[in-house]
Amino acid sequence: MSSVLGLILAGGKAERFGGGDKCLRLFHGQPLLTHILRRLRAQTDTQALSANGDTSRFDDFRLLTVPDGNAFQNAGPIAGLISGLHHAKSLGVEFLLTVPGDAPLFPMTLQSDLQAALRENDCARVESGGNPHPVFALWRTSCLEDVEQAATNGTRALWRVQQSLKTITLPFENQPFDPFSDVDTPEELAALERITKDLHKEDM
Repeated sequence: MSSVLGLILAGGKAERFGGGDKCLRLFHGQPLLTHILRRLRAQTDTQALSANGDTSRFDDFRLLTVPDGNAFQNAGPIAGLISGLHHAKSLGVEFLLTVPGDAPLFPMTLQSDLQAALRENDCARVESGGNPHPVFALWRTSCLEDVEQAATNGTRALWRVQQSLKTITLPFENQPFDPFSDVDTPEELAALERITKDLHKEDM
């Protein structure tokens, strides 16, 4: 099996959450980051967190933090992707699996499902309920130069990057809830807790 680096993209400002690190908000009594890491560690060889600023706030998670590079600071999610691809290549890793820092319930088979779908493409991303989720994606590290060129040309959104690459979209079913649900506000976090309150403890 080819090696895979799992990267959590958590560099946003979380303005609708009142600021701070959204991934540190509690979900069923534990930080969102704890839930995400549990799932990511089960299906990737190594993991990293894309975040900026003082990294000591993440010390308890024993996780390498990868900041945005100087060339693309303040460029949004594409900056985190570029730093992650650079780190993956430095490790000799062939694939980068990206997930957001505010979606704690993605499938335990995400990496293997995307790997099977990727084939000869540069990137495989997720779709659920007819909606694409560009942050949930498996990228070949060989596409780094193309991603950097897209950023140099002003591209910021990951879906636009994916349009410029050979990208395949893999649909997932929403049963009993959308496994790619993210939370942008405290109200959405509370609603997701209510929807998932009956899940088995091991699934959380």
